[in-house]
Amino acid sequence: MRKLMIAALVCALACVMAACSSNTPKAAAAKYTEAVIKGDYKSALELVYFKGTPDEAAKRREQYVSLCEEKAKNGIKDKDKLTSYEITDEQIDEENGTAVVTAELTYADGHSKTDNMKLRKTEDGQWMIDSNK
Repeated sequence: MRKLMIAALVCALACVMAACSSNTPKAAAAKYTEAVIKGDYKSALELVYFKGTPDEAAKRREQYVSLCEEKAKNGIKDKDKLTSYEITDEQIDEENGTAVVTAELTYADGHSKTDNMKLRKTEDGQWMIDSNK
């Protein structure tokens, strides 16, 4: 019985740790980038923080989704089509609730560039890409 309780406790702790680890700037940046690669702009922009009321943010988010979908529909040039990424660094400023995630982005034509994604922690504790808007 004691072994069963210990096993259950270990499993519970593992689940808690796994859930918490997905709420990091690195995880948010990865999820955002993966959505962009898939062309799922709605999911990507759900991870972007916009200033203003929730209604204002939702309206701005919808505008950006439409803009991205229109650009994709008209054909994204190879130099602009993101195909893969590698996160190389994460700097967190817990005091200010901000972070910078550095990623090496690779495009369909083979060129790469380094991007520093700025993130902010929302009032409910979620890390989001900071739109600065």
